[in-house]
Amino acid sequence: MEGIFNLVKTNYFSYTYVLGCLSIINTIGENMEKLISNLGSAIAILGFILCAVAGGARLMGMFHVSSYEAMTLLQAGTALMVAACMLRLYFPEKE
Repeated sequence: MEGIFNLVKTNYFSYTYVLGCLSIINTIGENMEKLISNLGSAIAILGFILCAVAGGARLMGMFHVSSYEAMTLLQAGTALMVAACMLRLYFPEKE
């Protein structure tokens, strides 16, 4: 039992250390929210570009874009935009 009491008395187990760890975890959480928000925006932009390229190719009468079917690229772009919506809705920004 004396070992436990000595551990409590050390600086590593003081209240300031615990509060410092909690503030670091809080900072990591805030950065993670920004990262997820930015990732959702980047995925949405990529999905929109992919849909625009596929739609433009189909309007010009091309069925293939760089050995991929235009409809496959359209489905991939739609899937990216849906994934971006899920990210942005599941992890909303806190104001």
